[in-house]
Amino acid sequence: SGYYDSGFVLITDQGRIALGKRLDDLKAIGKDGGDRGTLSISDVDVAELGPKSAIAHGRIRLVFEDGSEIASWFVTAYRKTPFGWKAVLTRQ
Repeated sequence: SGYYDSGFVLITDQGRIALGKRLDDLKAIGKDGGDRGTLSISDVDVAELGPKSAIAHGRIRLVFEDGSEIASWFVTAYRKTPFGWKAVLTRQ
């Protein structure tokens, strides 16, 4: 997994969302076989903050077959671990 640990937190306009809750929400999308949409990520920029930390920001967009969409900007903080770069916090 690309997350640092199970305590990973996503921060949205609705507040803090734990990793488990976010994964459950994502699994529920299209669970009934409906349109899950097409996800795209663009305008990504990554900046190294130090030898073991970095921040990435960009645009995320989910477009559904009916033409509706959900679009937002994101910022994710990463920590370098022995297992590679892992996300520790995302603001969307």
